[in-house]
Amino acid sequence: MSGSYKIRTENWRAGVAVPGTAPEVCPNAANATTEALLNRDREGAPTACITKHLGFTPDKLQSEALDATEDRVLLLCTRQWGKSTIAAAKALHHALSTEKAFIIFASACKRQSQELARKCKEYAEQLGLPAKRDGEGFTLPNGARIIPVPQSPEKVRCYSAPSLIIIDESAYVKDEMFQTVTPMLATSNGTLWIMSTAGPQRGFVYKT
Repeated sequence: MSGSYKIRTENWRAGVAVPGTAPEVCPNAANATTEALLNRDREGAPTACITKHLGFTPDKLQSEALDATEDRVLLLCTRQWGKSTIAAAKALHHALSTEKAFIIFASACKRQSQELARKCKEYAEQLGLPAKRDGEGFTLPNGARIIPVPQSPEKVRCYSAPSLIIIDESAYVKDEMFQTVTPMLATSNGTLWIMSTAGPQRGFVYKT
C-alpha cells in the first residue's frame, strides 16, 4: 500500500458484479459510431476505454480505482493525485455503460461539484457527444443525467434513485449530507464513491 494513497472497497449488497467484468454498453448510448467504438475497445474495464478515447493513461493505482466493481469505494489521496480527473472519467464511463444512468456529484462546496461535472462534460464533448443542459448539470444523448449538487440537504432531497453518487473532499462534508444522499441508493442499488484528501478526524468519513 502506497503511503500517499489508500483504496478501500466494500460490497454493501448481495449480487455485485464479478471482478473483471463490466456491463454492456447501453443500446441507445450516444450515436452508433461512438457506441460501437466504446463497445469494442473497452475490453471489459473502464481503464482500457478511457486510455484509448480520452487521451490519458491512468497509472496503476488510478486504474485499480477506475476498474473497481464494488458498489462502495473509498479513496483517500494526496492532493494532485488526480482524483477529480479519475472521478469525471469514471462518471462518463458509467453514463455510457449503464442504462438510465443518473449520476450525482456532491462535495463540501458547490464549486467543487460543478468542477467535477465540468470535467465530465469536457470528456463527453471530446468523444463527440453533445451535452444538453439539465439545470446545473447536463444530459447525454442516451438520456444519462449528470448533476452537481451543493452541500445543502434540503436542496438535494428532490432527487431519487441515482445509479452513481460521487462525493469529493468528503472529509469536509457534513454528516447531514451523507444521511441525505446515501438512502437514495436504496431503490437503485447504486454505487457510492467517497473521495477525499486528509481532513479532520471526525464525522462520517473518519468513522468509515
